[in-house]
Parts: sequence; C-alpha cells; structure tokens
Amino acid sequence: MTINERIKYFRKEYLNLTQTAFAEKLGMKQTSISSVEKNGATVTDQTLTSICSIFKVSRNWILYGEEPMFSPSDNFNLGDYANQHGMSDLELKILKIYFEFEPEKRQAALSYFLDRLKEDAVSAVLASPATSAEMEKQFPPVNEVPAKGTQSH
Repeated sequence: MTINERIKYFRKEYLNLTQTAFAEKLGMKQTSISSVEKNGATVTDQTLTSICSIFKVSRNWILYGEEPMFSPSDNFNLGDYANQHGMSDLELKILKIYFEFEPEKRQAALSYFLDRLKEDAVSAVLASPATSAEMEKQFPPVNEVPAKGTQSH
C-alpha cells in the first residue's frame, strides 16, 4: 500500500469521512485531499504533520505502513500526578469534586478564586510600608555583627 492509499484508507475506512469532511478537519480544500489520495502524488510535510497531529496517527504508519497505526497517547492520570507531587487524599478529593462540576460552575469557581487573589494582591500593596522609616519599623535592621573568626552561612 502506498502513502496515498494509506491516507485514503484511513479517511474512508477508518474515519468514514468524505474528502470534504476530512479536508475541513485539516483546514484544507477537498481538491487537495483528492490530489493527495492519487497514487504517486506528493504528500507535503505540512499535510502529513496535520494528519498526524489532528488524528493522532503515527507518522511511520502513514509513511511506511509500520504498526501501530496510532501514536502512543500522552495520558494524564490525576492519581499518579497527585502521588508524584505529594498531594494529600483531601487535596485529591477536592480536585476530583472540582472536575465533576459542570463547566459553568467550574468557571464560577475560577472567577471567585481570581477575584480573591486580586483582592489579596491589592491588600498586600496597600499594607506595604510607604516610607523607609515605616519599613525599618516593620522590619527592624539586624545589628548583630558575627564574632571575629566566625562566618555566617
């Protein structure tokens, strides 16, 4: 099977898409797909990259027919991530509950947190000492001098 035949097979038999629908998903014109599927036609690197990227097809499968047909997926496992980052059971439960929310509720929660973070940032700026005298009063200078022959680390 040629590269052209594999693209046609993938589109037609695997995805069950017309040339027009396949072209739309790739941001191409139907005539371009028709050309690519003709035996002996050149398949540009851009077309190949688009097919592989959008449909997660293995580049080697399209080029040479080498299995597997699909590229290995980059699966994300929240449990594994939690373990790798020392997340507590409570933190993991909170994240799971968050992802169970409907998208509108998640957006509302995000907006709430962003608003609170902005308030905290504004409060921090307002609470900052305005003058060097206020700074010294809030954070007194350290006047200790290390004893002779000792170094501070």
